[in-house]
Amino acid sequence: MAFESFPVVFFTTLGPVKFDIVTSIKSFGGISDIVFKEGNCAILMFDVSSMITYKNISRWYKDLRRIREDIPVVLVGNKVSLRNFRIE
Repeated sequence: MAFESFPVVFFTTLGPVKFDIVTSIKSFGGISDIVFKEGNCAILMFDVSSMITYKNISRWYKDLRRIREDIPVVLVGNKVSLRNFRIE
């Protein structure tokens, strides 16, 4: 599976913070172990209009915990601003 990485730097009062955004090109496939090894936190994101992405959250979370059991995790639902959406 192919991944893309987009580094973003935030400048804070404590200094710069580099945030690597890693996205999966195949949106509901598995996540490679290499993605988790270097991270200090994780944001698991799913599409609220796609039930399959929601159902895959538990698998992604288990994959993450298998590699990094102590990493902080945030769950984010994307596309909540859609006015008329149907969960497929």
